[in-house]
Amino acid sequence: MVYEPTPVVALNHAVAVAESGFPDRALAQVEPLSDALAGYQPFHAVLADLLVRVGRIDAARTAYDTAIALAPSEADRSFLAARLDALG
Repeated sequence: MVYEPTPVVALNHAVAVAESGFPDRALAQVEPLSDALAGYQPFHAVLADLLVRVGRIDAARTAYDTAIALAPSEADRSFLAARLDALG
């Protein structure tokens, strides 16, 4: 199976890299996607999670705020708000 090299495919690959124990590498793959995926809520949720994993908490808060604003449902907003609140 061949996959198109779309920004969403690149985002999914970065998630796999992070789950393999390399959040810093994943973040380096995700950050260049910011223009292409600016309106894509999962991008901001992934970005926030990666920023937390590498200790960039202030930047993670901003990414969570954007993910919450773009969330398509109340359940998504609640989940993300709980993640944001957990940052203190």
